Amino acid sequence: MITRPRIWTAAAAAALAAVLLTGCTTSQAVDPTATPATPVPSPTPTPTYSADQATALANATTFENLLARMRHDPRMTGQLTMIDILKPISDGPMIQSALNARNHWNQSGWKEIGDQKIVTTKVNDPTPVGTSTSITVTFCKDQTATKVVDKQGAEITDTTVHVPYLLRTYELRKPKGGKTFKVWQSSGQVVPGC
Repeated sequence: MITRPRIWTAAAAAALAAVLLTGCTTSQAVDPTATPATPVPSPTPTPTYSADQATALANATTFENLLARMRHDPRMTGQLTMIDILKPISDGPMIQSALNARNHWNQSGWKEIGDQKIVTTKVNDPTPVGTSTSITVTFCKDQTATKVVDKQGAEITDTTVHVPYLLRTYELRKPKGGKTFKVWQSSGQVVPGC
C-alpha cells in the first residue's frame, strides 16, 4: 500500500502544476506582426580630454565654425571681424589662408546652402615638435545636406568646391612658454563616408 501515497502525491503535484500554468496564461491573442520593443541604447561615453586637448578642440572648432559661417555668406563676414576672431586662436599664415578663402568665395559669388554635420571628432594626445607641443584635431564632416551655388543660384557640382564627406584636420601648436594652442596648419581629405 505504499504506492497509494505516491500516486496521490504525483496526482496532487500534476494538478497544482496545471493550476499554476493556467494562472500564467493570458486571454489576449499575441499579434505575430507586432514589432518587439526597441531596446534603449546605452549612452556613448564622452571622451575625457586634458586641459590642453580641450583648448585645442575649442580653438579648432571656432576656426571651423567661422569658415562655415563665411561659406554661407562671405559678404557678411568682414575681414576685420575674421581677424579679430582668428588672431587669438590661430597662427598668422592660417589667418591669411582664411582671408584668402573668404575673398575667393566673395569674388566668385559662391554661397553654401544647408548645414554640415560633424559626425566624428578625434583629438590626439599632445606631442613634442621641436620647441613646441602639437595637438591634432580631426573632424569627419558629412556635407551631403549642403550645396554650393553661384551668383545666379545655380548649383556648382565641381568636386573641388563641394564634396559629400570630408576629413578636416587641424594641427594646433603651443610654443614652449606659450599660453594656448593655436591653429598652425590645416588639411582636408575626401572620404567615402564617416
